[in-house]
Amino acid sequence: ANISIAVANATDLTRNNADCIMLANDLRNIPLFIEKSKQTQKIIRQNLGWALTYNICALPLASMGLIPPYLAALGMSASSLVVTINAMRLWKKPPSYVTQPSQVTQ
Repeated sequence: ANISIAVANATDLTRNNADCIMLANDLRNIPLFIEKSKQTQKIIRQNLGWALTYNICALPLASMGLIPPYLAALGMSASSLVVTINAMRLWKKPPSYVTQPSQVTQ
């Protein structure tokens, strides 16, 4: 298997060794996990690309003294803010077909 998923009421050993733990005991959420993992990989690539592009462009200019240090620091802070905001797109509300842990009866 490429990934292991444990449900919430699995044994401690199973949960410790699993790649992912489902808080709800509903296997219908697995397509959401796959979708979110693809979105996460896409955003990670975007963030790495942005950070690499910024560092390749801005750091040589700052080290040669072509831009003042305060602008380089401001640019680095802005770059970090862009990366953080881009990553926050993953916090979108899940679709209605996803079972929330509070909806599961034991």
